[in-house]
Formats: sequence, C-alpha cells, structure tokens
Amino acid sequence: MPLLTSLTCRGALPLLLLVSTHALADSAALNITGRILSSACEPEINPLTVPLGKVSRTALGSKGVTASATAFQLRLKNCPAEISQVKVQFDGTPAVGDSNALALTAAAGIATGVAVQLQDSAGTVLPPGQASALMPIKGGSGSVNSLKFSARYIATADSVTAGSANASATFTIWYSN
Repeated sequence: MPLLTSLTCRGALPLLLLVSTHALADSAALNITGRILSSACEPEINPLTVPLGKVSRTALGSKGVTASATAFQLRLKNCPAEISQVKVQFDGTPAVGDSNALALTAAAGIATGVAVQLQDSAGTVLPPGQASALMPIKGGSGSVNSLKFSARYIATADSVTAGSANASATFTIWYSN
C-alpha cells in the first residue's frame, strides 16, 4: 500500500509543476441607494394568532399531502405616504423534511411528520426566509391595508403522529415605492 501512495504522489507532483496559474484583477464601482422613512407601517394586531383547528392524522396520509388552508390577514395601518408596495417575509425554523414549511414548536406531546405551510393570496407557497411578491398598499395617516395569506398543515413524512401542532414565525415588511 505505501508503494501505491508513493507512486501516485510522484506522478502527481510533476503534473502540478506544469500547471500555470494566472491572477487577474479588475475593479468596479458600487453605488448604494436608499431612503430613510419617517415611519413604518404598524401591525393592527400583534401577535396575530391563526387557528388551524383539528385535523385527523389520517387526512395527512403521505408526504406532501396538505390539509385545508385557513385564510388570515396581516392588517397594516398608518403606512408611510410615499410607499405604494410591500413584500412580506415570514421567518421561522424550516421543517425537517420540507424546508418550504415551518417546523412545529418544540413541546411535550408534539405531533411528528407534519409542518405548517404559508401561502400568499394566489396560493404561492412562502418558504421561511423568502419574501412574497410585491403587493399594492395605500399609505398615509389613517390608512389600513389588508394583506391576505393562508396557513395549512402539510405532511413532511409518510407517517404522521398525533399531538400538538403549533408553529411560530415573525414577519418583516419590505417597502417599495
């Protein structure tokens, strides 16, 4: 075995000496633009609770099967007048077995093989840490905007066990004009 290692090293060394490396460098400009807003949209309800109800584990019979979605709204008030569009990003722990869904909150008696999936009003899945598409809003004092989403259970394994099935996330509003 040492002979093979020795031969391999001896054969590779001359090849390495024949390799020529070139370092090229160039420079480019970076322009950073932005704006500081005088205020931010205010969530009308904080924290917001979305009850998904009770779902039979047999209804989530195999990986990828989803339960019925429950609609909810993020209501934002007093958004800055100069803002006409927002994106919403939900952040939380991605589920094992489906990184596009939120992991259940650790607790005694927790369900397994299931997670919570979030969607925008068009039914597009919103993975944790990824912003939604732009949504129009109206800004100004007294403005109230309802951004529509839904949540549902999704099986992350072929076998789901019964138990509590709660998840949590924070949300960030990204502004655009």
